[in-house]
Amino acid sequence: MKRSYLGAIACYLLIPLVVVAGFAAHQLIDPEMARFHADYTRRYQLLERTRTGLLMVSWALACALWVSCCYLVLKARHRSARWLALAIAGPFGFSVIAALEDRAPAPGDLYQRVIRNLKAYWRVPLEVTVFVLVWVLS
Repeated sequence: MKRSYLGAIACYLLIPLVVVAGFAAHQLIDPEMARFHADYTRRYQLLERTRTGLLMVSWALACALWVSCCYLVLKARHRSARWLALAIAGPFGFSVIAALEDRAPAPGDLYQRVIRNLKAYWRVPLEVTVFVLVWVLS
């Protein structure tokens, strides 16, 4: 297996972890902790901004991991970075990126060998079926 694929898998698996950790940190900060201090309003605003900032940073990091995952798949398949615009489409864009032909497949890559030998009228239903199965199972 190519290193870029392993990096893409790692990025993909880190996305839920980052989102859950950001939400947990958001929930741990209670702006009402400032109620016993003399400068209540200022501390409340600082805590609220910190809380919101953590949530935004976690979502930004999740988006960066998503783009990195898509980029690493494109890199592993020796494709142009122009395809990276499909990352905006989410899972549907990723399915198109994943369906791209690998220009430099590994010698023992059975899936690429089978896909390469299929005609378009067999490959499209196969790719759609795999997409639906992965969608339903996940």
